[in-house]
Amino acid sequence: MPIDMSIKERKAGILLPIASLPSSYGVGDFGEEAKEFIVLLKKAGFSLWQILPLNPLGYGHSPYQPFSSFAMDEIYISLDGLKKQGYLDEVPTFNESSSKIEFEKVRKFKRELLYKAYLAAKDKEKKNIDKFVKEHVWVSQYAIYRSFKELEGELSWDKWNERRKNYPSNPVKLSKEEENLYSFNIYLQYVLYSQWDEVHRFANEHGVKVIGDIPFYVGYDSLDVYMNQDLF
Repeated sequence: MPIDMSIKERKAGILLPIASLPSSYGVGDFGEEAKEFIVLLKKAGFSLWQILPLNPLGYGHSPYQPFSSFAMDEIYISLDGLKKQGYLDEVPTFNESSSKIEFEKVRKFKRELLYKAYLAAKDKEKKNIDKFVKEHVWVSQYAIYRSFKELEGELSWDKWNERRKNYPSNPVKLSKEEENLYSFNIYLQYVLYSQWDEVHRFANEHGVKVIGDIPFYVGYDSLDVYMNQDLF
C-alpha cells in the first residue's frame, strides 16, 4: 500500500535545559531569556524545545534523583520577574561570566533574595497562593518535607524521621519556625508554577511546543518515598 505523504509531518527542535539559558545570576531561569530563546527557535524554523526535568535537583544535582516528582526547583525562579512585580529592588549580578553552574553558590545567593521577595509578597499574594494550594494537593506535603530537610541540615529523611515523630503516619503541630519555612516553600512553588505557565503560554503562542524528559526515577531522599514508606 502506498504511503500517503500528505499526512506525514516533519518537525525539528533543540535540546536546551532551562539551567543552560543565558543568565545574570549564575543559572538559567524562567525569565525573559527563555522567551528570547523561543523567538530565536521560531525564527530558525524550529518548532520543538526539549528541556530536562524541572524537579528539585537531588543527589549529585541530578534531575533523576529529585526531591519530588511534582515540585520544581527554586533555582529556576526569575529574580527579574519578582523585581518586575515589585517584590525585589535592585538585584546584583552573580557569576554572570562563569562557564559552569555552581549550584550551591547560586542557591545561597538566590535563596536570600527569594526570602526577601516572600516577605514582601506573602500578604498581597495570599488569595492566589491559597488557590494554588487547593489546586495542587501535593504542595503542602512537599513544603513540610522540604522545611524538615532544611532544619535538619539537608540530611536524608531517614536520618531525622524518628526525631520528627514519624510525621507521615503521625502528623504533629508545626513549630513557629517550621510554619514559617512551610509557608515560604509553598510560596516558592507558587512562583515557579506561575512563571513557568507564562513561559509555556508564550511558547505555544509562538508555535513552539515544549517537550522533555520526565523524572522516571523516584529518588530515595524524596517526598514520594517519605510520604509512602510502606510502598518502598
